[in-house]
Amino acid sequence: MEQATLLRLAADVARQQVKERSSILSAYLIGSVAAGERPLGEATDDFGRIREYPGLYVVDGSLIPVGIGANPSLSITALAERNVEHILETDFV
Repeated sequence: MEQATLLRLAADVARQQVKERSSILSAYLIGSVAAGERPLGEATDDFGRIREYPGLYVVDGSLIPVGIGANPSLSITALAERNVEHILETDFV
């Protein structure tokens, strides 16, 4: 099967599952890209800059190391705004 066909089938299955359930769930990807000061321990610096690729940043919930409670969207937004301000101040001067 072609990739496009598989993607359509997956989307159809997901739509059907949503229709069959009484509630819709939401998921936040958290902790998949560690941020920190240790070059060998974390993939990015404190502002989400990927160490191996200058100019490439992560500015989402992936930087948060662990779940921080229900609905972390405001925390993720605040982190993203902080990192974008830093990028604008340092990379676009």
